[in-house]
Amino acid sequence: MCRALDQSFWRRLAGRLAKDFVTKFKDRFGGKTASLQDMVDVRGTSVFMTACACSIGRAHAEILAEQGARVCIFDVDRVGLEALTAAMSAVGAVVWGQLVDVTDRAWMTAAYV
Repeated sequence: MCRALDQSFWRRLAGRLAKDFVTKFKDRFGGKTASLQDMVDVRGTSVFMTACACSIGRAHAEILAEQGARVCIFDVDRVGLEALTAAMSAVGAVVWGQLVDVTDRAWMTAAYV
């Protein structure tokens, strides 16, 4: 399950990766750095994610929700999944969690029925 690392570590790491991504994509005509929101506008979109009950996946799901995406999470960690969906819902995110092992074809098929 989750490693014994502070969740803020994973959020900082995801933020750093996003910042590095932003600085690599400059506006071709003005030389200014485009914002992540300008490059990847997820407002109003639906995002499907797996393995987000902890670690960097959790941070990624939280960041996408903060940017306005509706987040659907599949995970095998029931406790972590319930904690994440409750925490994200408490701050106004649109999130749905489903207990699923994505390596199990029958379980995945049942999740979509």
